[in-house]
Amino acid sequence: MPDKLFATQAAQYSFPYHYIPTVTETDLISNYRLLKWGIDYLTYMGFIKDLLINDVQPASLLDVGCGDGRLINMMDGKIPHLVGVDLVESAILFARAFNPGAAFYWGDVSEVSGKFQVVTLIEVMEHIPDADYPSFINKVATKLEAGGKLIVSVPTTNLPLHHKHHRQYDLTLLEKHLSSAFMIESYWFVTKLGRLYDMLNLMLHNRLFIVQLGPWRRMIWHLHKRFCYRADQTNGAHLVAIARLLNV
Repeated sequence: MPDKLFATQAAQYSFPYHYIPTVTETDLISNYRLLKWGIDYLTYMGFIKDLLINDVQPASLLDVGCGDGRLINMMDGKIPHLVGVDLVESAILFARAFNPGAAFYWGDVSEVSGKFQVVTLIEVMEHIPDADYPSFINKVATKLEAGGKLIVSVPTTNLPLHHKHHRQYDLTLLEKHLSSAFMIESYWFVTKLGRLYDMLNLMLHNRLFIVQLGPWRRMIWHLHKRFCYRADQTNGAHLVAIARLLNV
């Protein structure tokens, strides 16, 4: 029978930490993995989390292009029915391992059964080829209940075009790509780009050091939330929108 020590060890597997340290064939050792755009990621994901919990408050959510399931992980215990779908099998395997209470599908959104109060497209639309619009959006629309909401996040044209993206977005283009099935009700810009944002990132990590001191990291996050969290169309890195179905 497992004892208390076993339970302590098992509780640490909320993340597979044994995969963090690495050493290369040239003996380059590292005891960390670094996501350089982590502050930006936490900004738009945190904004969407607050939007879902405080404003929309759905009973069911389908995350299209869910990847490894981070949004669903953030919603665990807050939304009763959580489902994710992605075309990448390895991402779905990670999502299932990290989120045993949710359902995940490997395949196209059309293969997901049922309808949901909210469907999310978080940093997904920029990966969809032009030829797949509007059919992709029309398929997404079939997964929404009447009166349901679509929540979208996309990178803006304030950022340089990423080599993995087909495009970046402004509000006009986002409205165009949603127009076959949706109308935008509200929208926001998040992650204010500029010198302060760049400086805060450098204060957290750079080529010389990575900050480990807790109070310092907390201060950086507080400064970011105060000065760089919200943005406008001229300096925002991401455009977040809520849309409703047409003719509903």
